[in-house]
Amino acid sequence: KYLPKYERITIHLNDPSSEGEEGVLASGQFIFLPSLTQVLRGAEMMSTSTSREITTSSSTSKKLINAGVRSVVGKMVQTTWDTLLRHGYYVDEERKKHLGPLLEEFYESGLLGGRDASMPILLNAHFNPTYALSLYLHGTAGAGKSSLVRNIFPAINASIAAYADPELLVRFVKQNLNKPFQTLRLELDLRPNNNDYSVMSIIQGRRMTLTQSKPGLVLVALEEMPSDVTGADPNQSEVAKLLSMRFSGRKGEFKDGAAPRNSEKRGISGDATIITVFTSNYDLEPHCLEALQSLDMFKNLSVIKVAPVAGEDREAFALSYLKQRLHESLTPWRGNININLEVPCGNGDIRPLVRYLRLLSFYIHAMVLEQAASGSTSLDVYVKFDHATEVTTVTNMTNGKSTQLKPGSFQNLYPVKPLSLDFRASNTVIQLQNLHSNLQNP
Repeated sequence: KYLPKYERITIHLNDPSSEGEEGVLASGQFIFLPSLTQVLRGAEMMSTSTSREITTSSSTSKKLINAGVRSVVGKMVQTTWDTLLRHGYYVDEERKKHLGPLLEEFYESGLLGGRDASMPILLNAHFNPTYALSLYLHGTAGAGKSSLVRNIFPAINASIAAYADPELLVRFVKQNLNKPFQTLRLELDLRPNNNDYSVMSIIQGRRMTLTQSKPGLVLVALEEMPSDVTGADPNQSEVAKLLSMRFSGRKGEFKDGAAPRNSEKRGISGDATIITVFTSNYDLEPHCLEALQSLDMFKNLSVIKVAPVAGEDREAFALSYLKQRLHESLTPWRGNININLEVPCGNGDIRPLVRYLRLLSFYIHAMVLEQAASGSTSLDVYVKFDHATEVTTVTNMTNGKSTQLKPGSFQNLYPVKPLSLDFRASNTVIQLQNLHSNLQNP
């Protein structure tokens, strides 16, 4: 008797542009786009919301597919913000307003294989951006410039892995620009041999390390761009011209005009898989911006002033970051936690606040587990800081229990009274006390 469960469906995948009769199927280079269903679902939602009768013209189909792509791009940007917050970096609305459109353009260029109106619409199975993302972050010390650079590359990696290309890796290369100009020049000089340890060679090597299955992206952090004070060593103008020359594959002094025809093979200026982020305490002078934008990789260079998170944004960060830490540490517990946070959030550098909130989440985590053991699915927590004694009191409003915490060595928080956070430890202490009567609680 014929059984439907034994039916076999075979899907043959073939790319006519690939070498060989088997195409990409034989090479094993075909992967499904994780967000393909979301792209099509977004297009379907737009088609049902705009009109009941949708024509099959190429322009209409392109609009529908682009609507699906934009919905996925929006989720990728939101994943970037969520990952940054998970790493302790809060992006306020002002920074989102500047960074959001740039990230959207970058993600969309990596998803769409064709940027014109031709049909069929091409979607990249491998994330391959054509938009060169380049940022210049400047502001006072402690504003969060370097923290953003350090945390944004894993955030971009997480977004691409979730929606576009799980196999792609984003690597990180840091180059300090605030050093004697001759030293910087030596580090950037190209060497015509196999012992090329110049910065450009390192960047190109990080795109495809031995642990990667295919080339990925590289985020290059160009830290501490100097000022443009005349006579300073280094000088912003000299550094900008040096980067423009070396990254374009040219030697010697800065020259305007087109680069030699063979310099592109030595340079990295036309590679959109390289993300560049400058940080500096100084603004970028117009003539320095012009020198950098002569390269394709700096063509989209956006100058953004970074200010420390302050006021209501800082309070919002403290509460959202604390809740996110608890949500991740308490998985798979799915109860509700209401937190009333009355603690000083400070000003300027946000790193001390992040450390304080991490330690605070450790003690609230233990309080939630104790409450969950009784079968409760909700918890109200009240956290208050006493400025006179510098004691933080964490109170479980459900059962009235509270824990007092005091600052100690290395800016840690310690209980004022002995506290057992793990029942296994407290049970072991009781057993030892039964064996040795001289062991008593302090």
